[in-house]
Amino acid sequence: MKNNYLNDLANKIRSFDNFGTLARLSDEDLLIKYYQKKNRSLERLFEPLDDSIIFSVKVLHETIAQIIEKAVNAEMNCIFDISKEGFGKLAIYNERRIIILRYLRSLQLFGFENIMDLSKYMSDTVEEGIEMYLKQN
Repeated sequence: MKNNYLNDLANKIRSFDNFGTLARLSDEDLLIKYYQKKNRSLERLFEPLDDSIIFSVKVLHETIAQIIEKAVNAEMNCIFDISKEGFGKLAIYNERRIIILRYLRSLQLFGFENIMDLSKYMSDTVEEGIEMYLKQN
């Protein structure tokens, strides 16, 4: 895996693994486990949101905030408001400036087709965040 963003994400996920059960997985297998779309059935929309999906969304965007923080050398914070129905909002902010604001919906269907889509999403979001931060300064 060549993308440093994906390596940062895999390391962040592993930091929550208290018992070392994820150590045997490669970075790519780990990211597939957490971020590949599992079931595309629309019937899932009526199920309560699984805690593992909330974890995946939070870790992904916390990692993005961490990458932006390293790039611009300024502290970034994340806030999340995610309901069990699969809707919510997330913001990455610095002091009083909102750098990235996303409205979330249908999180029961959250996931990416492959690792390259995940990498592209992270790259685009990081670029957007850096651009917004520089524009506001």
